[in-house]
Amino acid sequence: MNIRKLFCPGNTPRILLFLFFFVVSAITTIACGYTEKNATGNVLLLFLLLLLAHRNTLTSITALLFLFCCALYAPAGMTYGKINNSFIVALLQTTTDEAAEFTGMIPVYHFLVSAAILVFMVIFWRTHHRGHRNWLALLLFVLCSVNSWPLRMVKGIVVGTTDTLREMQRYKQLNQHGADNWKILPGVPLYDTIVIVTGESVRRDYMSVYGYPVPTTPWLNTAPGLFIDGYTSAAASTVPSLSRTLIYDYEQNPDSGNNVVALAAKAGYST
Repeated sequence: MNIRKLFCPGNTPRILLFLFFFVVSAITTIACGYTEKNATGNVLLLFLLLLLAHRNTLTSITALLFLFCCALYAPAGMTYGKINNSFIVALLQTTTDEAAEFTGMIPVYHFLVSAAILVFMVIFWRTHHRGHRNWLALLLFVLCSVNSWPLRMVKGIVVGTTDTLREMQRYKQLNQHGADNWKILPGVPLYDTIVIVTGESVRRDYMSVYGYPVPTTPWLNTAPGLFIDGYTSAAASTVPSLSRTLIYDYEQNPDSGNNVVALAAKAGYST
């Protein structure tokens, strides 16, 4: 089937193609979570950008790269909204089992949205103006992209990924070179075994051990131990939060040697 002839039959108005562009613009905007504020404006802006990108090969390639990113994020975006640094951190630091569990929780029809965007990408490329050096369309595309939500989304992904990778490399270097300078006072340990449970990725107000009416933590409800109440996470994601919690004086001297595990080991505990 000739897709170009289907959507652009001769010199007839390309109403079908424009309508398809608009529908996909709405779907993509919703799937990426950019409908909380100015939803109509965001949809129309993406629609305009796609029309302009369609007139120039360079902008068509740019649009396809953006749409591919949207197709990848759409299943999660429809559930959790627009992408942010916390999502990027979780993605880069997850395991295969966690990723499989996360994917299994996403409704199947969310993946159909990704498939629809991919199909549109094929149609978009097959019908774009090949060989047309439409510099006016290129200029308008650049001007309309300034401070647009697609540009902010791509910029956020790039900056968030770069910052996260840099931070992960920093932790790796600290683990390799860090050395503790704990000074252990003489004495006899009060306990033979110490277990530290750090609640992560869960809200305290949904745990019955902290007063939630439904028995969501039956073992903790009766387990002996010291429960810290009122502590606020030191950061928005796991690694920086635990680093600031378990490493002494992290902000001034982020030496991973001076951490709780090293302290316990130096005190004679097997960790």
